[in-house]
Amino acid sequence: MIDVTLAIMAEAVPVTWRTRGPSTYDSGGNAVLGAVSESTILATVQPNSGRILRDLPEGVHRDITHVVWTKAEVKVDDEIIYQGDTLRVHHVWPRRQDNFTRAAVGGAS
Repeated sequence: MIDVTLAIMAEAVPVTWRTRGPSTYDSGGNAVLGAVSESTILATVQPNSGRILRDLPEGVHRDITHVVWTKAEVKVDDEIIYQGDTLRVHHVWPRRQDNFTRAAVGGAS
């Protein structure tokens, strides 16, 4: 059986990961967005495939351009900056058995 960790990490490159902290509310009841944090993580970025599209919920197919594999705990609406392009995380599949997250990413719509 192939060691998934070795296969994924062999192709991993540094990418920028942007995530937003939890939002709060001010005394007037208005939402205050959480602070954005940015860090560099290792990720394997692959082109989209028909197989990935089959696994996605309806409505996000047209936006997905890549699939990202990483050990970071990315979540929906985070951003990955790869080769100068900002890619929004549209869907994630945590893989607890091997401590990876697979994420469908694409345009920031």
